[in-house]
Amino acid sequence: MEQQDMTSSSSLKTLHPFIEKDCLLKEGGRLQHSTLPYQTMHMTILPAKHHFTKLVVSAEHIRLHHAGPLLLLAFLRGLIWIRRMRDLVRTVIYQCITCYRFKAQATQQLMGELPSTRVQTSRPFLATGLDYAGRISLRLKHHVAEKITNVYIAMFVCFVTKAFHIEVFKCLSTEAFLVALRRFTLR
Repeated sequence: MEQQDMTSSSSLKTLHPFIEKDCLLKEGGRLQHSTLPYQTMHMTILPAKHHFTKLVVSAEHIRLHHAGPLLLLAFLRGLIWIRRMRDLVRTVIYQCITCYRFKAQATQQLMGELPSTRVQTSRPFLATGLDYAGRISLRLKHHVAEKITNVYIAMFVCFVTKAFHIEVFKCLSTEAFLVALRRFTLR
């Protein structure tokens, strides 16, 4: 390890950097007597705006299966030292096509305007909607035997009060509907 002199205005001066024999700039510090691995004690210092640094961060981002910014920062802080690393990580993740596609959100459909019959006060069942349900198996018990028949349900819903009236009929014919409608209107 060979110590190099730095200018007093350098932002790296607080890291006590030195150049290793393989010409990498390493972080100094006060951990020389610890039992930590050498790479942890003396992390490699990389320039923030260099293309190689961006490639290293991008490769780690992909290797960590497109990790988010916090996980990527935590992992990189154990390997290398980059000035303004958070900004670089955000840039790499923002420019990642895969992350951009997974982050895309579907547009939300706006609800339509309610009809005037739904928002103006009026008598119950003055404005009515109709819903069908069926085929429903119905078990009829007589004195001796049990009979299973299929029935259909017509549900008349009041638009104003949300009250409902249910009619049951045996087939989906027009005549059966007219009978159900007649029973509803008479009630």
